[in-house]
Amino acid sequence: SILERNAKETLLYLKRKGIKTAIVTNGEEHFQIAKINQVDLWNFFDIIIISGMIGFRKPDIQIYNMTLEKLGSVPDKTVFIGDNPNTDIIGAKNAGLHTIWKKAQLPWSKEVSLPDFQIEKIEELYSIL
Repeated sequence: SILERNAKETLLYLKRKGIKTAIVTNGEEHFQIAKINQVDLWNFFDIIIISGMIGFRKPDIQIYNMTLEKLGSVPDKTVFIGDNPNTDIIGAKNAGLHTIWKKAQLPWSKEVSLPDFQIEKIEELYSIL
């Protein structure tokens, strides 16, 4: 895994602003933990949800509800940032969250309604959040 330039600085900025953060990832526990270890992100997030540990995966609404509960938040006060329109954005929208699509390798599907915001670089979050 390669971490985007300025990612940790942006996460620290959010933390200093008092914004709670979470990783919600699909995959097997040992693979996802290895990825998080590789880029040393444990201390940058309030919670980390790995689908392989809980039995359901994005876009299942349960994973978003569990994340909201653990963060102590509600959908209309929560923003989900993801790079996969079909799992991240559809699931978050179905759960009532605001959405930000991080443009990456995956193209936008014409069947998916647009996210609230689109970004290309992580530091664009400064002006949105």
